[in-house]
Amino acid sequence: MSSTADFDASLLTKIARSEFLPLFQSHHGPKSLVIDDRLLKCLDRLVSNSILRQMEFTKIYRLQQFDPSTCDDFQYCSHRFYLIKSADLSTTRKILNHTNYRERNSSSNPNSKFKITIIYWPRKTYMCLDLIEKHGLYGEIGVEEFNPGFVVLSNDLISLEWPEFFVSTFLDETCEWSQMEKKSYLSSIDGDHEIQNAEEQKFVTYISKFHTVAHSILKFKLLYGDFGTFYCLGKASNDVYKLTQRLFCLHDSRSSSTSSLLTRNLDLNLPKADLILFDRNLDYVSVFLSCLTYESLLDDTLGVNCGFVEFEDEKSTPQGEKSKNVKRNILLNDQDGVYIEIRDHHFSHIYEQLREYSREIKSKLEKRHQIEKINEMKTFIAKDLQVLRQKQKNLALHANLFETVFNKKLALQFSDLLNAECKTLNFDDLKFSVEFCENLICEQKPKIIPLSFLCLLSIIYDGLNQKDYYQLRKQFLQSYGHKYLNLLLNLKKLRILFEKERNLTQSLVTNSNKFQNLCKKLELLPKKTINSKNPVDCSYVFSGAFTPIICKLVGNILRGTFDGDDLRNIFGSNTVINKDTIHGHLLTDRQDHNGGPKIKIIYFLGGVTYAEIAALRLLNKVNFPQFKFVIAATHVINREKFIKSFCPDF
Repeated sequence: MSSTADFDASLLTKIARSEFLPLFQSHHGPKSLVIDDRLLKCLDRLVSNSILRQMEFTKIYRLQQFDPSTCDDFQYCSHRFYLIKSADLSTTRKILNHTNYRERNSSSNPNSKFKITIIYWPRKTYMCLDLIEKHGLYGEIGVEEFNPGFVVLSNDLISLEWPEFFVSTFLDETCEWSQMEKKSYLSSIDGDHEIQNAEEQKFVTYISKFHTVAHSILKFKLLYGDFGTFYCLGKASNDVYKLTQRLFCLHDSRSSSTSSLLTRNLDLNLPKADLILFDRNLDYVSVFLSCLTYESLLDDTLGVNCGFVEFEDEKSTPQGEKSKNVKRNILLNDQDGVYIEIRDHHFSHIYEQLREYSREIKSKLEKRHQIEKINEMKTFIAKDLQVLRQKQKNLALHANLFETVFNKKLALQFSDLLNAECKTLNFDDLKFSVEFCENLICEQKPKIIPLSFLCLLSIIYDGLNQKDYYQLRKQFLQSYGHKYLNLLLNLKKLRILFEKERNLTQSLVTNSNKFQNLCKKLELLPKKTINSKNPVDCSYVFSGAFTPIICKLVGNILRGTFDGDDLRNIFGSNTVINKDTIHGHLLTDRQDHNGGPKIKIIYFLGGVTYAEIAALRLLNKVNFPQFKFVIAATHVINREKFIKSFCPDF
């Protein structure tokens, strides 16, 4: 491998597709598919409608809008498949309630051989199987599972698209697995095993949440070769590593059953990868700060879901009639050259960049008037014209998106919020910050804005004093509704929005808060003014106010300025660095045997923001071009998505 460009994330999609389609190939004849709305975008990234039609799917329904009483697919289809989120008992119960299987097989039914299969994404659980059995349908309804691993959003960005991970790992203290499932889990890992004691049961209860993450790491290993070093930053990361070791050993003992496509890719001589696992709860500041890259503001304003952004576009109408706004789902991917160029740019320079592209395209199009030879004109039409027209179309799209985002942020007085965040980060004036938050609430700004600022204030000052905490909480609930009381309690439980410790002795001993100490150790608050047009510092994503913690950690790890003791001093005893001793050898060289750069996988457990993605891309480009950074995450978040993960009605 000679360059970082040789890394091809599309292999992950090919593997997932090769595992998905066989679920249907053995079932011949017309079929119908009912899809959980939460999986629609993920499925779009995996298989196209044309492929589904080739698989003889004549009808495709959305689960949340599906009414079996008005559906007649059983009259002309031989099979109905449900594709739903795993471990979702309510959805399983809904399917069982409106799927009267016995009635479908009655003598009065013209199609008595009609079958139903539920496919769980990414895993089937014993709780769901137990529920099916209680309804008397076990063995009659087919049950399958499909674990795609990563969904490829870009060649350097892969995601599990699993927003439930954060809540189940960092918020919930109970386990979703039954006793039977715990036994089965240990049996699958260690053979015929019974849970022996309370300590072992506690381990299984906690570690079971990480199976999907560990499985995605295993799949990556099978495709791209053995890992070099594991850096585990946080408790969840450390436990994922433990489970990953078990899965590696289990796979080695059953290597004969490996997928042929996976096995084929083991001989590609791709570089060995290092893996950095990072817990989301180590850096909440990067979640709540306002990011100013184009991609981040698109997500913040319009929402980006699995690479798709929903955008209202004006539809042309006959003269005299009002134009209609039509919703469009636009896929943002690597095929859009304009998007690739501007996605990580600071928003203040996007207009200038788009105007420059417009002049460039116009200049190239005008060159066709200077062509005199017929052969040259044919070549231009065949090769260049179509590309330029597509770029022109993409340019118009992003100009519209830019205008929409700009107008919405202007209406919210976005610049005032940025100034207040900057002052708060620099510990300038606590009284000003509290008053600013009160004004946001009184002005009835969208609730995510005052709540985000309130959380930011609490994290930066290591908690609010009792008076400010209860006063601001009271104002927020009175203004936006007491239905959010449980949300505030959860934020307190996560140590995001909380009051200061009342122990004066402890305050005197620490002398300064945790966030302040972290800023000093990692130099998170830049002292120099940054160049947002041609940035070389990762803090540009927050206009030079703050550097995402992960960027400082990755930079110091790759430079060798941080060892295990340094990381443990910052993040505690759960920080672990493990060389690859699973196969009895160490993989510590920075280059593989072909002289190519190694892959560095930065894996966020609990979500990654577009601010961190843009900052890591810059770090890769400016400081470590000899490596290939691959950003992996359980899902991509912004502050609103983060809050909605444990308060869906927000």
